[in-house]
Parts: sequence; structure tokens; C-alpha cells
Amino acid sequence: HNGNTDVVAAMDFINARRELKSRSKDPSALSLEMMNYPIVPSEMFLNAKGAMFPQAELKAHLANVTSNKKQYEDSHYHGDLVWDSDGQLIWKATSASKLERQYPIKDNKDRPGVIEIIEMPKKTADGVVMSNRYLQGTDTYDDDESKTTSLGSTFILDSWTDRIVAEYTGRRGTKDFYEITRKLNIFYKATHNYEQNKKGLYTYYDQKNSTNLLCNTQ
Repeated sequence: HNGNTDVVAAMDFINARRELKSRSKDPSALSLEMMNYPIVPSEMFLNAKGAMFPQAELKAHLANVTSNKKQYEDSHYHGDLVWDSDGQLIWKATSASKLERQYPIKDNKDRPGVIEIIEMPKKTADGVVMSNRYLQGTDTYDDDESKTTSLGSTFILDSWTDRIVAEYTGRRGTKDFYEITRKLNIFYKATHNYEQNKKGLYTYYDQKNSTNLLCNTQ
């Protein structure tokens, strides 16, 4: 009544409108609301039309993940896969201190990375890892050292849930990197798709009699 802005009431009003729009069947409703009634400048530049994914929800989730990184990392497994005396792969937990989460990076020196598992492989009632469930994708490299800032990455996807369940990102010697991808490949019984123009990974798998793990090509 004195002409002063009631910030608390205004935010409650805006958030109530956004909550209503978030329940709309139109996936762009919330983005349009944020564009037309922004709280921060970046909301004015959301592209509500022609977007494949719900940008407003992704923006909110990214803010939550960024501000609570430890909460998410602590719920995952970090470590290495090692061969036991029976030739079976077992999980060896370490710390997440070498986990690669910095982007962009200035260089790829001293970035050994660590395997991160979000979900352990699902098994049948007989205790055997399910076949034809997991897919693996690898961005590989052929040189132990590089003048670029590139790292190697491999991901495991659960095709039943469409979720990433394991990842390794880092820069080690080529054979160490190839072996990490092979261990994950075997651990999840995954079908492995890799960057074929890089020949080192295939050669390594061939030497280990493991080319059967790689995806067939036409």
C-alpha cells in the first residue's frame, strides 16, 4: 500500500504459476512461462519451440546437481575392476578423488580417472549377469600422450531402462585404457561400440582374444 515491492509475495505468486505450468500436458508451457516472466536474465533466452527435451526442467535439475555434487557422487561406486585368482572380475572400491568432472579442461596430464558405477550389473535368479541387456560406447585414442586436451571415455547403457550405469573417463596409457574398457565390457556382458577409425583398441582386443565382445559391423 506504500508502493514498495513485496518480494516474498511476488516470488510465491511466480512459483505458484510455474508449479501450475509444470503440470501442463504441453511440454513447452513451463519454458514459455519462464521466458515471459523471468526471475533471472538467462530464463529470457530459453528456446521453448523446437526443443527435443524439456529445457526448464533440465535447467532446474542441473542447478540441483551442481549445488549437490557430493550427494550424487557418494551414492555411486568408485574404484577398479581386478582379476581374482580364479580369473573372475571383482570390484575393488577406492575413492572418487580422481573422478573427472571438470569441464572444460586445460590439459590431459595427470588425469588417470576412476571407474564410476551407478548401478551394478543385473543378474538372473541363477546369479549370472543378464545377456543382451547392456550396450557400451567408447571414445578411444591411439597414443599414450597427446598435445590436445582430449580424454578417453567409455559408458555402459542399460537398454532396458535407458540409463547410464557405468562410466570411465580419463587419460592413461593406451593399454591401460583398453583394458579398462574390456573389463567393463566383460563385467556387464555388454555389446561394445567403439570409435573404429582408431585401430589400437581393436588390435588390443584381438591380442586378448576378445573381439567377440565388439559390435558386429556391416
